Amino acid sequence: SVSMPTPSHLLKVNLYDYLDTGLFLDHRIMREKIMKLAAQKKVLNLFCYTGSVSVFAALGGGRVTSVDMSSTYIDWAKENFQANNLSLREHDFIVENALAYLEREKGLASFDIIFCDPPTFSNSKKMFNDFEVERDQDFLIESCMSLLKPGGVLFFSNNKRGFKLSEKMASQYEIQDISSHTIPKDFRDQKIHKVFEIRN
Repeated sequence: SVSMPTPSHLLKVNLYDYLDTGLFLDHRIMREKIMKLAAQKKVLNLFCYTGSVSVFAALGGGRVTSVDMSSTYIDWAKENFQANNLSLREHDFIVENALAYLEREKGLASFDIIFCDPPTFSNSKKMFNDFEVERDQDFLIESCMSLLKPGGVLFFSNNKRGFKLSEKMASQYEIQDISSHTIPKDFRDQKIHKVFEIRN
């Protein structure tokens, strides 16, 4: 008999019910980068969506916490974990507004790697106020940095056209714009996202 290989790197997509499919193709290089860094690390994925980055972090040997205010997306993330034979008991899945999570956990330095990929704008009823990524970046970045262990790294990503990093953040942290290294060469739109690698 022929033994089938263990499923890995499998992600559920939905081509019918939603405008989005459940997978951001422009972040495939970022997923691989985090997978290579994740071994024996604690990883936080904020605004985790369907958990594709979380799956890659877990496949790389990380212990992952995934946060999203949509229970639909958290359930989808769990399905993605199960499709890759990843134990749900070894990872944390939190249904909560990521901003509220940051407010509550701020200062508890417990993660080695954080991936934060917020929406450009949100006025969801589940959020206390509206959110705009460029306007609110200081809170996001400072809160994330306070959750990092010494030597940890934040990957801060967004899709806002013309996004500018605030002068306060640029002066406060060691920041590299790694966008050109994280956008696949086969993407026609080479400005589809911005990613910053941020360290204390």
